[in-house]
Amino acid sequence: MEHIHGTYNLQLVILSYIIASVASYAALDLAGRVSLTSGRARHWWVACGAISMGLGIWSMHFVGMLAFVLPMHVSYSTDQVILSVLLAIAASGVALDFAGRQSNKISTLVIAGLLMTTGITSMHYVGMAAMSITVTYKPVLVSLSILIAAAASFAALWLMFYFNRRDSKRDWVYKIGSGFIMGLGITGMHYTGMAAAHFHQAAVIPESLSRQMEAEVLAYLITAGSFITIGLTILGNFINQRMSQKDQRIRENEQWYQALYHNHSDAIVSVDREGIIKGINAVVTTITGYPEKRVIDRPINQIIEQISVECSSNDNARTWDNQELQQRHYIAKMRNTRNEILDLSIAVIPVIIDENHVGSHILIKDITEETQAQENIRHQALHDPLTGLPNRRKLDEVLASTIQVCEQKQHKFAVMVMDIDRFKMINDSLGHSIGDIFLKEVSNRIVTIIEASHPEAMSNVTLARMGGDEFTMVVTGEQANEQQVVHLAEQIVQAIQQPYRLKENDFYVTASIGIAMYPEHGVGTDALIKHADSAMYEVKKNGKNGYQFYTAQLDSELMNELSWRVI
Repeated sequence: MEHIHGTYNLQLVILSYIIASVASYAALDLAGRVSLTSGRARHWWVACGAISMGLGIWSMHFVGMLAFVLPMHVSYSTDQVILSVLLAIAASGVALDFAGRQSNKISTLVIAGLLMTTGITSMHYVGMAAMSITVTYKPVLVSLSILIAAAASFAALWLMFYFNRRDSKRDWVYKIGSGFIMGLGITGMHYTGMAAAHFHQAAVIPESLSRQMEAEVLAYLITAGSFITIGLTILGNFINQRMSQKDQRIRENEQWYQALYHNHSDAIVSVDREGIIKGINAVVTTITGYPEKRVIDRPINQIIEQISVECSSNDNARTWDNQELQQRHYIAKMRNTRNEILDLSIAVIPVIIDENHVGSHILIKDITEETQAQENIRHQALHDPLTGLPNRRKLDEVLASTIQVCEQKQHKFAVMVMDIDRFKMINDSLGHSIGDIFLKEVSNRIVTIIEASHPEAMSNVTLARMGGDEFTMVVTGEQANEQQVVHLAEQIVQAIQQPYRLKENDFYVTASIGIAMYPEHGVGTDALIKHADSAMYEVKKNGKNGYQFYTAQLDSELMNELSWRVI
């Protein structure tokens, strides 16, 4: 058979390289899309990507074959052309499937590279066999073409895997450069394979070439198909990339929201416009004791009733309607499933979508510890640390409020100032620690007398320690008449004079009590305490261990005594 020499059409050679480079760039983008999907969607993208990428490689191959002009008519076998297309698609599918995986094992890369090399090489030589002329090959160049195909396959796989793990705004620049490199490898393999071929004029046309395409028709079909396929691939990749970026931003925003929602230190309850619970975070279960499955898709009113939420402000938090699910703030108490009473700070934040109120987020913060700490601070500020009784500041508050109420209702109340006689002797002789024990015992005896005087006496009597051994009582309500006040004073005097066991010895003290009545003996805090003091000092002057009501004569006597002392 006579050896036939051909020539190359330079324009088609350049076009084949451009097709290979663009197809390679499209393949890199497709690999990125495959890596972002899973399940059926991933299989669908691998299949579509393999078809697009395979057609691109196949188009480059046949444009390259058409670029080789022989001095004779050449046609192609339809069956073998279709087989070469399927081989190109299969090789592309292997590449995309590998690139979309998370594993980067060397063994997986080697297997995928060998399969891709086999597919591309088979595509080329099956396509060459489709020609209606006899072809022989130079073994050395054939081997070289296979090595080039292997190098191009492994480079393509590595680049696909590499770009799938990157996230940079300049990746498209690197992908274009990588596309040119991959295109050079693919076209290099093709034209090396073409250089390995010797074409001969066959005497008889093989029977397998009975179904043939004319070269001119095939050229038009391949050229049109190449540009349509690659154009659709690039356009599809561009649209999918935009959609992926948008989906990614949505997913990121949702993940940011979910991270804040589920890891927030406060409890969050999401309800729709009708007050139906649509979501909660884990802190809700921690506070209320109810798991998510017990509250989802249930009206929030039912949950509020079950956990006994009671608003401590004027707003009613036990029912929620359309208006109450607006931006508001509540301070409430709640009894949870563990029978714990908690103080809660509740904030309602409306959810507005397209200027429509669609629901609300209810933020619930457990402020029990904060409230208790504030109460402890306030208690310490208003109470005596030794006896736990109210101090002078608390007494001033009680007196001010009592005067205001009694002035409006025209009621009476009594102020009783008491001093322990001989306390200084005990404190000086036995020490301050024993003195503190003694004062605690005194306060306990007084409290016992108050509690025993009447079942509701503690709500009507305020006992305060003014400092040292001085105590003050404010008596209101039914106990505020003179007869009841006298009875209370007598019982206290009697209780105080009972012996105290201190350091294995019994000690005896007495109490002196001065009493001032509102409004007869004064209408202001200072006046009432001053007049009760005057009455108490009169008891001390007259022998101690007793009580006395204030009289105006006491002030005259006190003034005279002060005058004589000055003289």
